[in-house]
Amino acid sequence: MPLEFVSTSVDGLKLYGVIHFPRRVPAPLVIASHGLLSNKDS
Repeated sequence: MPLEFVSTSVDGLKLYGVIHFPRRVPAPLVIASHGLLSNKDS
């Protein structure tokens, strides 16, 4: 599965993400989010 690493700044903080692209379309969509009020070491 092809991946694209993305980042942006929000209110002076860096936000990172990984987009997983399907090999075939149409494909189902899943959005997962975690880490609210924490950091990568928690």
